Amino acid sequence: AVTASDRLRRAGRAAEPGWVALSIQVDDPTHLRSAAGDNNWAHIISAFESLITEVFPAEADIGRKASGHLVVVVARPDTVVREYVRTVLRRFTEMDATSWIAVQLSASVGWVPAEAAGYDFDALVEQADTAASTAQRLGGDRWERVRL
Repeated sequence: AVTASDRLRRAGRAAEPGWVALSIQVDDPTHLRSAAGDNNWAHIISAFESLITEVFPAEADIGRKASGHLVVVVARPDTVVREYVRTVLRRFTEMDATSWIAVQLSASVGWVPAEAAGYDFDALVEQADTAASTAQRLGGDRWERVRL
């Protein structure tokens, strides 16, 4: 099986542009889980993960790092990735979760171009996680992008 790290290594050797890693995280998961309870939290996370797999193309590598925290590796132009990210943030915020929890849902995204970390999967994920944490500290419901 071809993994995201394999794809990134090959893309790096060919200096292919457009590869990015995204760390997509539900904002304030500890509070949400506590407020929603385990069963409703499971519904929220299932809806969150389904949304991400619906928005990103089939060839995107999507993996779960933790409950409410997915990593996506995809090769697309910046304008297309930006639209994917905007769609995920908007649709998750607009999700009708009132039957699960009386709190507005939101997520944050860390976005790192593969060139910024030498196409190294682990370094990309670490940088994307840091960028997502920055987005959360800035209020959440946004993305933070690492520039080259």
